[in-house]
Amino acid sequence: MSNQSDNFSYVKPNGKRALRAWVWATLAIVLVVVGISGYSIFAAQERQAEIVATPRPAATLAPTSIPTLTPAPTVTPTVDAGATSSALAAECPSDSTQWTFTPVAGGVNYDRIDPPCVYHGLDPLIGWIMSFDTMGWDDKTAIHSSNFNFSNDPWDNNVPRTDFLPPTGNKVYSFVPTWFPFEQNYQGWYVVSNSVSGANFVVEGCYPTYNMVDGQKKYWSPQYAPSDYTALCMLSMDTLAGWKVNEDGGKIYSRNYTSSGGVRLPAVFGYDNVDHAWYFLGFMGPGVLSSDKDTINIEATDQTVFNSPLWNLDWIEKQYGMFPKPLPDNWQKYSSQADETVFESQVTIPNTK
Repeated sequence: MSNQSDNFSYVKPNGKRALRAWVWATLAIVLVVVGISGYSIFAAQERQAEIVATPRPAATLAPTSIPTLTPAPTVTPTVDAGATSSALAAECPSDSTQWTFTPVAGGVNYDRIDPPCVYHGLDPLIGWIMSFDTMGWDDKTAIHSSNFNFSNDPWDNNVPRTDFLPPTGNKVYSFVPTWFPFEQNYQGWYVVSNSVSGANFVVEGCYPTYNMVDGQKKYWSPQYAPSDYTALCMLSMDTLAGWKVNEDGGKIYSRNYTSSGGVRLPAVFGYDNVDHAWYFLGFMGPGVLSSDKDTINIEATDQTVFNSPLWNLDWIEKQYGMFPKPLPDNWQKYSSQADETVFESQVTIPNTK
């Protein structure tokens, strides 16, 4: 073994090698992040045996206590979130059997995908969700936009329940994906300091649907044995303290999150290795409330640990040339219980089969 120090370790005076302090700090942060991610999932499972989709983040939750994280060490991201999908796709393997799922810590199910260009296959889906849910684009306009160039419906609503792995352990859980109704012309905005801010997306871990054992595919859930899905990715859709503005069928409802903090909402995506495309499976609602400081710290850690891009408003403006649509007039006035009742009466809840 070399006696030379490196970026991750150093040689002590007694000749033994030890990890540097920032490496230990990063590992500790990883465990906290995994715990928080797991809590947001399982708290949602405990609240609802089945989740009915609504066109807004759930704000009826009591604020959840989330530990304050030590900021992650400063790193230069390997992946440029502003790079275009087409440029990265040229040399990125589309066959998932050529991907490497790299563990981030012992006993943790959520891995990092290598090469990291794989993540940019999610660009069109994230741009589509962000544009109509947080930037005011009409869904029908967004989904048919030549910017995203979808060959199939990006939302897979054919599976009533989806199996997933927890951050740690072998127990398989099942959830009813939540999503927003498309029957009307829904538009959503997220507003921070009176400006449309969109939302941030960051990877919180991925894993294959099977492992190879003695040359045979061993699935951790029989749900995926007959399907074309070979990988799942958990992302977080993050909003800071602000307002969520909803408009559907001419009815408006605005919910104020400025005092309670923003919402971290887990989102699940599956990779179809026949279509060689990602599909959106749904949100694992209702999400957890988080202070801006905690959200920013966790996002920085996720970028470091999972080599994740940070998809945000600046990214979608640069990559797709899509900018926020104007807010409805007097949007802050539509914040009463009566406004919520009238708005929800306009919403058609999709059939979860």
